[in-house]
Amino acid sequence: MTKNTFITLVLALLFVSLLSGCSTKYDPQNPIEGTWVMDKGETVNDEVIYSFHRASAFEQDKPGYAFKPNGLLISRQNAGWCGTPPISYAETQGAWSKDKDKVTLNGKYWGGNFILEFEINQLDGNQLQVKQISAKYN
Repeated sequence: MTKNTFITLVLALLFVSLLSGCSTKYDPQNPIEGTWVMDKGETVNDEVIYSFHRASAFEQDKPGYAFKPNGLLISRQNAGWCGTPPISYAETQGAWSKDKDKVTLNGKYWGGNFILEFEINQLDGNQLQVKQISAKYN
C-alpha cells in the first residue's frame, strides 16, 4: 500500500465516522429523526408492534429505518424473498412523513414498492415503538 493510498483511506474513514456520529444526536423538536435499529417485532392481541433503539448506524444483521430531514427515508430490510437465515440486508431510499402520532413510509423493497402506516406508541431519545396500522406492497 502506498503512502497516498494509506492517507486517502484514513481520511475516508475519518469522514465516514464524522458523518455517522452526527446521526445519534437527539433533537427534541424532531425526535423521530435519526437511525433506528429494530429490536423486535411481535403480534399482541392481533396488533403488530415493532420496537427500535436509536443507533449511530445500522447494525449488520438487523433491519431498521433512518429518518432523515426533509422526509428522506433510508430503509434497511431483507434484500430478497427468502426470510430464512442467514438473511441478506440492503438499504433503499424512500420518503417518510409524520402527522401527530402517525408515521407513513413510502419505499422500495425487493419485490416492488411499499406504503406502511404506523401509530407511535413510544418515542424518546433512545426508544421507538410503533403499532402497524396498514401495510401495502405492490
